[in-house]
Amino acid sequence: PKAISIPRQPDPIVNAGIRITFVDGGDPVIEGDIPDGVRLQSLEQALTESGVELRALLQGLAISGGAEAMAALNTASLRHGLFLHVAAGIPAGDVLVQWMSTEQGSAYLANTRLCIVLEHGANLNLVEQFESVEAVTSQANLVTQIRLGAESRMNHVRLVHF
Repeated sequence: PKAISIPRQPDPIVNAGIRITFVDGGDPVIEGDIPDGVRLQSLEQALTESGVELRALLQGLAISGGAEAMAALNTASLRHGLFLHVAAGIPAGDVLVQWMSTEQGSAYLANTRLCIVLEHGANLNLVEQFESVEAVTSQANLVTQIRLGAESRMNHVRLVHF
């Protein structure tokens, strides 16, 4: 895997056991202690290595018609993103996803996907922090797909500060 340079980061808004950073919608940088039963992979890696659960999730997204145009665009350029899988009965704990944008010199659109699967009885607390340390001209086309198994629980919060 190629090295990713992370610019000066905003302070995290929560103290999470796992911290995932996306810079300009690119590949994720994953830090922290990942519990047994929790799988975190870049979407590109997961597309080549993961099995049925990711493919079924991706195929379940409606992409036809005008109302789904941005999801269709995201799917057409499906590469960057994260696959988070929590096995049955596993408490994944707190996960922080930091989305950062930097000035690229010209406007751009980042197509990124979060794919989350919680098996039976699993639980996850997910906090997404959208923040930039400088003025930017970028746009994000973020698609989040979540599949919750029976008796699983997920708390999800998005906080935006630009």
